[in-house]
Amino acid sequence: DDKAAATAGEPAPAAAAAAAGQATACLLIGMAGSGKTTLVQRLAAHLQSTTGVKPYCVNLDPAVQSVPFGANIDIRDTVKYKEIMSQYKLGPNGAIMTSLNLFATRFDQVLGFIEKRAPQRKYVLVDTPGQIEVRYQACACGMRHVACGVLACLCAGRC
Repeated sequence: DDKAAATAGEPAPAAAAAAAGQATACLLIGMAGSGKTTLVQRLAAHLQSTTGVKPYCVNLDPAVQSVPFGANIDIRDTVKYKEIMSQYKLGPNGAIMTSLNLFATRFDQVLGFIEKRAPQRKYVLVDTPGQIEVRYQACACGMRHVACGVLACLCAGRC
């Protein structure tokens, strides 16, 4: 927690990122329907109103029907979830995992976009799918590198 780190004599993560000219990234994870997308929308609006700068928003949920925030990067622009389901004869969870794996092959490009734009935005908000398989895969793999500075991982609902 920022307060505890600052009290212990260490710079708070967000302050350290800002001082280094880097963005603070927030990866939201949680169960399906727990409010991650709504939280990203609200955080984006709050950050824009308090800092005057829109955060850089990333949607990694290929199955979401609509995104109520302005996604700078949206997995749905690259990977078509319904087509993956049909082509590979997968159920919903399998199609989401396959979509993410296909998108991961381009993740170096995604990181390049984030690294290029995030410092002007101050904050990077990443919305993820709610399937439990994704929660563990995201925390265990390259998602930790999404942070151009500091990665804060928030859980919506019960984690």
